[in-house]
Amino acid sequence: WKLGQKLRATVYVDAGHGSCPDTRRSRDGFFLFLNGDPIDFGCQLQHGAPAQSSSAAEYRAITKAC
Repeated sequence: WKLGQKLRATVYVDAGHGSCPDTRRSRDGFFLFLNGDPIDFGCQLQHGAPAQSSSAAEYRAITKAC
């Protein structure tokens, strides 16, 4: 990184609706890149009540990644 260089963050997010066979909770994951270089990633079961739809699971994953 150089002084004056613009920083560009890119996040890729995905969720699997009801992917845990025991609890039916969704699993989500993300990759965070800064200027094209990977700097963070994560994957875990979503907290709280199971998501009612795949859209709800994706929305929860996006808000957590942000």
